[in-house]
Amino acid sequence: MWCLSVQVNEISKRKEYGGKVRERVQALSEACHGGQIIIDAPTFEGITNCMTDLSNKIPLEPDFAAISEYAR
Repeated sequence: MWCLSVQVNEISKRKEYGGKVRERVQALSEACHGGQIIIDAPTFEGITNCMTDLSNKIPLEPDFAAISEYAR
């Protein structure tokens, strides 16, 4: 059984979560590095068919001319 404690911060009035649920969520959030995204197996299976179509739309090399034009 997951133990969850919820308290309200006196100053911000935001909920503060504790217990095993918070520990698991924190561990999951710390597993990613620099822009990585973690997804579960059903999500991956759901988007697998779209990956080829998506990869065709993403350039292999960055368009530096477009980037520098945008930065002006």
